[in-house]
Amino acid sequence: MRPEERNSVPGDRGGSFERWSPGLLLRLTAVFEGATALALLAMPSLPVWALFGQPLDAGMARLGLRLAGAALLALAIACWWIGDDGAGRAARGLVSAMLVYDLLAIGLLLYGRFILSMAGVGLWPAVAAHTALAVWCVAALARRAPASGFDAG
Repeated sequence: MRPEERNSVPGDRGGSFERWSPGLLLRLTAVFEGATALALLAMPSLPVWALFGQPLDAGMARLGLRLAGAALLALAIACWWIGDDGAGRAARGLVSAMLVYDLLAIGLLLYGRFILSMAGVGLWPAVAAHTALAVWCVAALARRAPASGFDAG
């Protein structure tokens, strides 16, 4: 099978599903989560203000957010490198983990907005981005994997 046929979708009229591949998903996730991680590590009060419109004032909260930033950075690095490989269970496992993360992120952001009455300029774009990434993860996981493993593009 030619590479351009491998990722085609029936009814795509000769186009390619390549641009929606799990490999691209993982690379895009790496960029966005890496940027968030670096912001949390360097200046945790900035992303907190952007998402929730409130200052971050407790030292323990800043430390906790830096720890979260470190974890996001580790995920971003994993997404970047596995996005290159894309064949097999590692990519499928990482996409599954990112789906769980995106769903929890959506839930926590909405909890902050509707239960804690917090909102900043970045809240709805963050909810939209995590929703789009979650849908993409579901689509990537729903694709039938070839006999050789998970096709990440």
